[in-house]
Amino acid sequence: MNLKELSQLTPEDLKNINFSNLKEDLSHRLDIVINIILIIVTLFFSFKFIVKNKNTAKQLKLKMTELSEKIKAVEDLKNTQQSYQKFLNEFPEALETDKLINLISNFAVNHHVQILSFSPAEQWKNDYYELTNIKLKILSEDYDDIINFLKEIESTSYAIRLSDWTGRLNDQSVRNLDNIERIDYSITADLEIDTMKVLQ
Repeated sequence: MNLKELSQLTPEDLKNINFSNLKEDLSHRLDIVINIILIIVTLFFSFKFIVKNKNTAKQLKLKMTELSEKIKAVEDLKNTQQSYQKFLNEFPEALETDKLINLISNFAVNHHVQILSFSPAEQWKNDYYELTNIKLKILSEDYDDIINFLKEIESTSYAIRLSDWTGRLNDQSVRNLDNIERIDYSITADLEIDTMKVLQ
């Protein structure tokens, strides 16, 4: 019987097979029995090998995915570190309290502003930055001088900023030599100025 004949077998034909004759024929042809056993054993081990390799391939694929995620995390970390370093390099220079007071005093002189008082510096510190705050009271006869003074503080290249300010108009009556009364106006302002230092 060849393959063509085998492919044309129907279930009815299989029912008509005489298994006792088949057993007797196979007992005389040991080579066929060995071939059948070898085919069955080969199929069994092939199936086992395929299942094992399928699991191994699945595990390797999972490991590759994990490694890809770790590589991406390392790249993200490098990019973050570079961005952080760039931020630190570009962050304005912080000033020590004495230098900050000297700088503000120079700005006041440049803009005809009188500093009436400085309060002691207060400092706050955490893991990321150190903030120093000073409070001062200023006086000027010209509103524009105060505004220009504040603009210069805000536009400096140092890490300082005006965090709060309030102003008020003062009037004072003055008599001159001819005993004529006139009113002098002045503006006082309370300021809070911060300087921040980024900690590395």
